[in-house]
Amino acid sequence: MTCSPPMRTFYLIRHGETDWNRQEIMQGHTNIPLNETGLAQARRLSSLVLSLGVDMAISSDLDRAHQTALAALPFLEVAKDPRLREIHLGEAEGVPRGELEARFGAELMKKWYFSEAAAAAAEEVRLPGGESHSEARVRLHRCIVEWVNKYPGQRLAFVTHGMIMRLLAQHTTGQFRPEYRAPNCSVFEFCIERETLKLRQIFHLSD
Repeated sequence: MTCSPPMRTFYLIRHGETDWNRQEIMQGHTNIPLNETGLAQARRLSSLVLSLGVDMAISSDLDRAHQTALAALPFLEVAKDPRLREIHLGEAEGVPRGELEARFGAELMKKWYFSEAAAAAAEEVRLPGGESHSEARVRLHRCIVEWVNKYPGQRLAFVTHGMIMRLLAQHTTGQFRPEYRAPNCSVFEFCIERETLKLRQIFHLSD
């Protein structure tokens, strides 16, 4: 499945596993490297990315994303862009997921982990000291548009983070689907025309 002209294709790729992923600790902007499983996942991703015809790779400047890009796309140079970072989680960074309600309250966490029914109301929700959903999503969208416009003849892959990918997918489609909770090294294929995005399909390592 490809995007028809004048639309162009690009990909969002989630980084591989880290120890904090495995332990369900909130990462955000905290710079946690891949673990051995994550490195293996990224290497396994290489054949899929090669089959997609990617011409250029840009990664978040956080180690887990950049390491994933280098392992999955060893045939390409990888640029870095800090706008591809995960949503900033403020005081929640370093907190185990199971302790979030006790730390920040059940009502805030219910709004934070929103579905399509609460998406509009949740756009400006933020954890203390962190970004709102809309701030992170707009940051990612602007980054993508800038790079795609800069290299109009290239098929780009952006190696980024799970929650910010979900936010963009939800906003683009206007709905929540379970597959938007991208496992490590998931690939989201989008079409873009001017600044309008359309989610086309999702690849997982098991596909």
